Amino acid sequence: MSGLLPIVVVVILFLVIRSIAQKAAPSSHPSGKGGTLGDILQQAIHSASNEKWMAAAGALKSRYQRPAPGKSPSIEGESNGLKFSLFLAHPNAANVSCRIQFPESLNKELQIVYTRYGELSKFFRKYPMIQDSGFSAPHLGGTCADLRWYKKYLAENDRVDVIDSMTNYLLSFQITDTGINAVFDNNQNFPDVPMVEVLLLDAAVLFAVPEAGIALADEPEESVPPIRMKEDEPVKSKTEPVPPMPEVPQIKPVPVSPMPQVTKPEVANKSPMPEVAKPKPVFSAAPAAAPAPVVSPVKTPEAATVPELSLEQQEFCNTLFRKSIPGKAENDAFAAVKGKAVEWKGTVLSSYDFTFDFAFGNRKGVKATLLLCEITGNGSLKQKVKAHVAFPAELSAELKQKRNEQIAFRGTLLKMEAFSREIYIENGELI
Repeated sequence: MSGLLPIVVVVILFLVIRSIAQKAAPSSHPSGKGGTLGDILQQAIHSASNEKWMAAAGALKSRYQRPAPGKSPSIEGESNGLKFSLFLAHPNAANVSCRIQFPESLNKELQIVYTRYGELSKFFRKYPMIQDSGFSAPHLGGTCADLRWYKKYLAENDRVDVIDSMTNYLLSFQITDTGINAVFDNNQNFPDVPMVEVLLLDAAVLFAVPEAGIALADEPEESVPPIRMKEDEPVKSKTEPVPPMPEVPQIKPVPVSPMPQVTKPEVANKSPMPEVAKPKPVFSAAPAAAPAPVVSPVKTPEAATVPELSLEQQEFCNTLFRKSIPGKAENDAFAAVKGKAVEWKGTVLSSYDFTFDFAFGNRKGVKATLLLCEITGNGSLKQKVKAHVAFPAELSAELKQKRNEQIAFRGTLLKMEAFSREIYIENGELI
C-alpha cells in the first residue's frame, strides 16, 4: 500500500494541474473545452514574444499592431522622414523583416541586391548587373538605367562602404528607387532595436534628396542597354538580304565654253612720291614723375574655428556630430587626433571576418560594428554614433558570442565618416 501512495499523489497533482489549465484557457482549444499543456505553453511563448514586440515599438517610438489569431505582430513607424514597418514573413519565421519607404522615388530604376544564399542573376532581369560597382562583400551587386548617375550615387557619402557594412547584420536586402526591403540576421523572431536603428541611419544615407546635388542635369546620361526579354521583338537575322540601293539617274555633262583671254592692261608711269622730312625729336628737361599707386590693405579671411577635440567618448561624439552636417572644422578637428589611441565602450551590433577592407586594407582580421553612444543634434532629434573596429582574427568567435553586449576596447583612430556618423578604429583590443 505504501508503494502506491506516490503514484496516487502524482495522479492527483496531474488532474489538478489539468483542471487549472483548462480554466485558465477555455478558448484555446477548438472545442472550447480548454487546451492541452502544449497549447498553454504555446500561448505563453506567444505572449512573451508579443511583449518583446511591444517593448521594441516603445523604444522606436512607433505603433504596435496586435496580431490576429494565427498571425504575427508587426510595428509601423517613421524616422527622419522614412516610413518603416517590421514584421515576420510568416508566423514561424526565424528572423524579422523590415520595409523602409523613401520620401520620394529616385526614378533611376536603381536595383542593389544582397543575398547570402542563392544566385544574384535572377534579380537582374531588365538591366545587367554592373561589374565595377566597387562592392567588396560577396553576393552583392547592383544596376541602374543611368550608369553615370549610378557611379556618382555610390561615390557620394561613401555609400559603397555603407552598403558593404549592411551585409554584416542583414541576411538579405534589396535597395530600389522607392526604399529598402531587408531581413535581419540575428535568429530571433522579435525586433532588435539597435539593429533597426542602424538600418534606419544607413537608409537615411542611401536616400538621395534631389537638392543634395546628385541630380546630373548638366551631364548627359550614359544609359545601360536593357536585356532583351522573350516577349520583345525578335532580332533580325544577320543573313537577311539587304534591299538594293535605288538607281541614280546619270547626269549628262554640260559643255563648257573656253574662257576669253584677258590681256593685262598697261599701267602708266607715275611720278615718284615726294620725300617727307622726318620730324626732329623734342626732349623735355625731365620726365614727370608717375603718381605712386595707392595700395589698399588686403583683408585675410578669418580661419574657421577648429573645435578642441576631447578623447572622452561622449564629448568626442558630441563635438564631431552634433551638427546636422559636420563641415571642415569637424574634419580638421579629427585630423588633429588621427592616430591617437582611445579606450571606449560600445554595444556589438555585428562582426565578420575579412581579408580585405576599404578602410583597413589587405590583411586578415575581424570587423566589428559597435554602437558607441546617442547624441542630440541641433534639433531635438537623437542620432546614433557607430564605430567600425578592426580586431585580430583570433577574436572572431569571442566577438560573435558578444553580439548585443557591451564591450570595453582600445584602438587607434583612423577615419571619420561625417554624414553617416561613423568612426573607423584600427588595432582593436578587448580590455
